[in-house]
Amino acid sequence: AIILGLGLFATIQWATGSDIASELQWIKSETAGFALAKEQNRPILIDGWADWCVACKKMDQSTYLDPHVISLLKAKWVFVKLDLTEVNEANEAFAQKYEMPGLPTIVMIPADGDLTKAKKLTGYVSSERFIQELESFQG
Repeated sequence: AIILGLGLFATIQWATGSDIASELQWIKSETAGFALAKEQNRPILIDGWADWCVACKKMDQSTYLDPHVISLLKAKWVFVKLDLTEVNEANEAFAQKYEMPGLPTIVMIPADGDLTKAKKLTGYVSSERFIQELESFQG
């Protein structure tokens, strides 16, 4: 019974986990993301998420697996995924800095890092809308 229970738990975690089984290699550090964006002169996309966030997991399992989304991000963006699961000062500072009212929140920032030109998307974003927003962002 214990082995069956652990197997079921592991299967559920795997199926609903926030690890993205895609071609996207997310940067996990804000500092590293901004440095790379400046070096490559690319806009930066920050995805604020948490492991308890149902909409975040839905985006990981649909939007971020869309081949067009993957190709756009890889070709033109630096993409950072910030884990805001824990309630602590550092995560509160991130949420405040990027004015994240809830999760998920996606922040698109121009290559120069000017937050006054940033654009936010909150809540679940379909791949169709996400593609439109990525393509239209001018920063």
